[in-house]
Amino acid sequence: MKAPASCRGWKRQRLRPLAVSWLFPAATSIGCAMLAGMILLLDQADDMWALVSAQLGMLLSGGGLLLLQWRRIGSFHGFSLASVSAFSLLGTGYIGWSSMRGEASEASVFAWTLLLLVSLIFVLRGGSAAVSVDGARWLLPIAPGTTIRVDGEERDWKEGRISIERVDDETITLRVERIAGACFLVLSNSSDFNIRKDPLLHTGSKVVAKRAIALMQANAGKVIEWPDWALPLVGEEE
Repeated sequence: MKAPASCRGWKRQRLRPLAVSWLFPAATSIGCAMLAGMILLLDQADDMWALVSAQLGMLLSGGGLLLLQWRRIGSFHGFSLASVSAFSLLGTGYIGWSSMRGEASEASVFAWTLLLLVSLIFVLRGGSAAVSVDGARWLLPIAPGTTIRVDGEERDWKEGRISIERVDDETITLRVERIAGACFLVLSNSSDFNIRKDPLLHTGSKVVAKRAIALMQANAGKVIEWPDWALPLVGEEE
């Protein structure tokens, strides 16, 4: 979906493919969780070794999920992240308490089945969407010190986030970024699991697109000349 003529100066920046970046941490986290669960379920080691192995597997699993969040390509955030963290802590505590009572086998079946199912749901749901969404954001070159207009209000210049709002279950963010010495006003959009989406995606929300276009129109007059290095090559799609 192209931006209206009133949004002059804004250009779409396509984001890199996400599949490879998502697969490794997702596979690692799932594999570690499954390995730890197998050690507990098979119960072929003493309780202490099984407990330590399970906790290590869970930590590696959590590390893989946090790596997804750090890369902003499909992990969860906010309430979802807190929920899974709570499940992880609950599983660890339950296994440890049961081990000290000599009841590790039954406790491990319940705790790790619950934890593994929750982790799988969140990782696979976020990852499948991350590799299928057409990621992009919109950039506008501006001069340092320029005020940013949001809802009729001129906001003071600062590098970083200028505005963030929830629109139709998606999050529209307006921020100032310095790239190769040049300042850009950046309009981006993300949905659940922090998946980056083009706010003007043809199949996306019309409400989100309308809000994004309003922000672009409000600041279109602040555009300066695009740096030569940032312009698309001849014949290349913007």
